[in-house]
Amino acid sequence: MKATEALLILIASGLVFSSGCRPESGMSKKEIITAKNFPLCHELNRDKTLSDLLSADPTLSSLSLTEFEAFRNAASEEEAIKAALLSDPEIGTVSDRLVSLSVHPAVEALCKKLKTSGKYLIYNDLSDEEFLREAWKQDAGGINRTIRTYALGEKPVYPKIDSMSIIPGIRYFDRCRHSLRESIIDIADGENICSLPLETAFGFLSINERDEAADFEPLDETVNRQALRLIRKTQWDKYPYPLILALGHGPETPGEEISPNGRIVCSYAAELYKEGKAPFIVVSGGRVHPYKTRFIEAAEMKRHLIETYGIPESAIIMEPHARHTHTNIRNTGRLMLRYGIPMDRPVLITSCDWHLDFVQTARFDSISTNLMIIKPFEQGERLSSTRIECLILPSCTQVSPIDPLDP
Repeated sequence: MKATEALLILIASGLVFSSGCRPESGMSKKEIITAKNFPLCHELNRDKTLSDLLSADPTLSSLSLTEFEAFRNAASEEEAIKAALLSDPEIGTVSDRLVSLSVHPAVEALCKKLKTSGKYLIYNDLSDEEFLREAWKQDAGGINRTIRTYALGEKPVYPKIDSMSIIPGIRYFDRCRHSLRESIIDIADGENICSLPLETAFGFLSINERDEAADFEPLDETVNRQALRLIRKTQWDKYPYPLILALGHGPETPGEEISPNGRIVCSYAAELYKEGKAPFIVVSGGRVHPYKTRFIEAAEMKRHLIETYGIPESAIIMEPHARHTHTNIRNTGRLMLRYGIPMDRPVLITSCDWHLDFVQTARFDSISTNLMIIKPFEQGERLSSTRIECLILPSCTQVSPIDPLDP
């Protein structure tokens, strides 16, 4: 059975996004970000039974202590950061040990939980042993990428909007790295192989103010609380589409709350809603344009829809994390799964004509697959210059390890 077929069965049975597979009340910002980016490591680090199991393994415990001492005793901040990175031999050793522990009931339960979440969907068809191996490699690669980008200054996918805030090479930068190292030494568990890399990755995301992945979480209890109440009572077969997705258009001018194109797209979405095309509008877009903006595209579009067009808040679903058009669509699918919105028919996407022209290109499809590992949607019919259908696939659950700001 293919992974996407297996996930469809899980969706039908109501198991996808079960407890522990999404941000929950009481989770700290650090827990939310690590759970989104590195789900396996997050569970291995926070679950006491699993954490104790790793610490009791002589090979893993020795490797973890060696890394921790190298980090603490490094002669320079750059050496310390490199000590926190997971080398290929270390990744291989941990993979082997996780495979050997896979028969433990707690690890078996963990595999079931992670497979149910769909976060490692491309590996769901593998045995638990090989699933653990690949999931660990994905997490380790993502952790290393995060540290290299936000501690060593390597380029992210979109340097113009996602680069680190603190400029490498200046004295202040090294002072920040030194202070953070002292904090990590106090916090990290030297016996847990996941602890030091996770604390380092989150620490550098935090000091660079790149913690967008935690904005408004858990969404169910904050910005989408009113919509969720209405979703539970909605009769979906009364509408041509389950959702209208208004693609984000961030401003390019510092201090600007919503761009002219954002206002225009809101007008399109409001018209479609009033025509009865769908019971909900999804506004999607995070803190993206311009660089380090404090405004969230989705939040400003939601406010504009309410204040200018009188759209009720209960009819607006906010997706405040997407950083580009590809994840506008993917993240909408994740909310559909989370909230039980039908995925057996396309959503109606609206945006400016030039934007939808790009969405229909082969290049857009190629970029989507490269960014997100597996294709999360199928392009549909172009209904007009500003309207297009799109079938979002269950594969939207797959985590993207190359984008820590919106994995």
